[in-house]
Amino acid sequence: MKTNIYITLQFSALIVSVLLASACSGGRRTATSLQYITEADVLSVKLPEVPQAGSALFESDFKTLHEWQGTRTDDECNLAQKDINYDFRNIFPKLKSFYDNLPEVNRQFLDSVGAETWLSIKIAQEKYNRRRPYMTDPTLLPCIDKPSKKSMSYPSGHATLARVYALLLTELMPGRRSEFLTRADNYGRNRIVGGIHHPTDIEAGRRFANALFARYMQNKLFRANLNNLRQYLPKNRI
Repeated sequence: MKTNIYITLQFSALIVSVLLASACSGGRRTATSLQYITEADVLSVKLPEVPQAGSALFESDFKTLHEWQGTRTDDECNLAQKDINYDFRNIFPKLKSFYDNLPEVNRQFLDSVGAETWLSIKIAQEKYNRRRPYMTDPTLLPCIDKPSKKSMSYPSGHATLARVYALLLTELMPGRRSEFLTRADNYGRNRIVGGIHHPTDIEAGRRFANALFARYMQNKLFRANLNNLRQYLPKNRI
């Protein structure tokens, strides 16, 4: 059984190396294909429709953004700026040594989850095609770096990825579920603080992450790679 898992992981590593070949620096990973789910899986995820101008949710989004703009501190903006980086170790800094000490094949698995999730996010964002809030309301002034002008807003990529990783970690360390999900929620909220996302983008990101992770868990290769991580968990905090 261990031999089979090892072979599976080696095969996965080969796939991951191709998947990450177009990776960008600064924690930004891109994938050119999906291995744990299909594009049809991604497009089948049903999210609430984007709030339309004049609706209660639309007005609430911009009210919240203006409230944050009027009250956020330099420290809050600095933290939001730091959280632009969506590398696993930046999202969960307490697990940096855990990640760094993993065998390469296991690190590649975690990176492949990030890459596949990011590609899935781009597919969903193209489907919903929502502009950034400061593009709709020029009086909103982000206090952190703006994404590319071509980047869409719904669902939030950062909120989605952070929650996918939080759910993955919860599978491995269920006793730390609250810690992981709270960090993911705060990470997503920093996109609102910085003025980059509507609050409804963040909520959609959470829902999207739940759906993606449920689909990942149906994949045999994903489950095998996830289970192989268990032997490397920090023994004192499971």
